[in-house]
Amino acid sequence: VKPSEEIKIAAMGPITNIIVAIIFTAIWWLIPSSYFFTQAFVYANIINALFNLMPVFPLDGGRVMFCLLSQKMPQSKAYKIIKITGLILGSILIALFIVSAFFDVNISFCILGVFVFLCALAGEKKERYIRIYNRAFRTQNLKKGLQIRQIAVSADTPIGKIIKMFSPSYYYYVRVFDKKLNNIADLSETQIEELLSNNDYMTPIIDALRSK
Repeated sequence: VKPSEEIKIAAMGPITNIIVAIIFTAIWWLIPSSYFFTQAFVYANIINALFNLMPVFPLDGGRVMFCLLSQKMPQSKAYKIIKITGLILGSILIALFIVSAFFDVNISFCILGVFVFLCALAGEKKERYIRIYNRAFRTQNLKKGLQIRQIAVSADTPIGKIIKMFSPSYYYYVRVFDKKLNNIADLSETQIEELLSNNDYMTPIIDALRSK
């Protein structure tokens, strides 16, 4: 999926909710007696749209924000912005829950706040999403041609750290060296990702090679 298509797909959910809310509002306006039945549908779709538009993973708002920011800055920086936004939003929601305790307790604020916090802290899922995005963006750029870059790493470098060095604007080859600076492996970006699919992010590249 191309980044532009990812944005369209992610935005489709909230847009659909808004359209449904407008339709039921129109029905209520045309047939006032239907208010009792249409009210719930309108509120449910508006709330669902607003919920999905929150800029945190894996919600649609987070996916859209990530794709937009990633076209202007490195993916790691884009994620940090989304993470900080999620933590701030989660804090606000929890604060609203605490304030509501002095008036009319609203447990929804607490549930949403905790959910947003957990989403913001979901690091490994973020890395997988960035990797998928990079691959999609790179496939799109292949039509224009990609420059090849080489990266030299030590044998004990975690696979996840190597993945973070990749940019969708280039295709990478990784040269692995031992402590004596002997070249022990030459791997393409595709091979690195294959190793990642069978190992953990923190697995040293040398251990991943030995387990093949």
